[in-house]
Amino acid sequence: IDMETPMRRYPALGTKMIGEHQARNLATAIRAVEILSSEASKADGVVARRLDEYRRDRSGKGSSMQKRTNKSRSERTKLWKKLDQEGNIAAGVSKAFLPGRFQVLQGRPIIILDVSHNEEGLIASLETLKKVAGKGRKSIVFGVLEHKRVGLFPEKAVKVADEIAVASFKDRRSTDPLVLKSLFEEATERSKARRPLIQSFSSLREALENVRGRMNEEDVLLVLGSHVVVEEAVRYL
Repeated sequence: IDMETPMRRYPALGTKMIGEHQARNLATAIRAVEILSSEASKADGVVARRLDEYRRDRSGKGSSMQKRTNKSRSERTKLWKKLDQEGNIAAGVSKAFLPGRFQVLQGRPIIILDVSHNEEGLIASLETLKKVAGKGRKSIVFGVLEHKRVGLFPEKAVKVADEIAVASFKDRRSTDPLVLKSLFEEATERSKARRPLIQSFSSLREALENVRGRMNEEDVLLVLGSHVVVEEAVRYL
């Protein structure tokens, strides 16, 4: 990733995080470090002066804590400036990793885990899937908590996936798979385009076994919808 901020340019940053949305997240994190670094000294100085004024008002003399306050301020400022060095930021970006965030669990066939559970995250995951998938079939195993709003995700998913398997999982808040199946079937009717295979399963394990049993090496499977779904799916993969 090539990134440029108001302070400097970061060429060819390497990262384990997959997806354009993760690039935006990294940009936010880098900019936050830059701002904190530049403001750390000023902010600590204001706090130190206010503390000293307060203690002077109460004791009528300078604070005996001033030297320690100055030392603490200096240490914090040095820490932020160290973090803000280009090499340290690049090293941090290269090591950053969040399990379940479009995590490639295996290759050939590719199996991906994603904990996205709202409309924006689910659609971002689909966009990333389109970019990483090859010519093979694209399958989705999906489950979601009943209070979550999936919005336009079904409409987007039926245009991307060749197969969608919706399933219940081991949580009393799991959405009824028949309800989910209806959402995707209705989305297919509205799209009037491709018609992916849509199936419902009473358990996540059954859905995964069914889909994986028909996969070829060039195919891709995306498991998503919830932290709970991904946590359970890992046990069967």
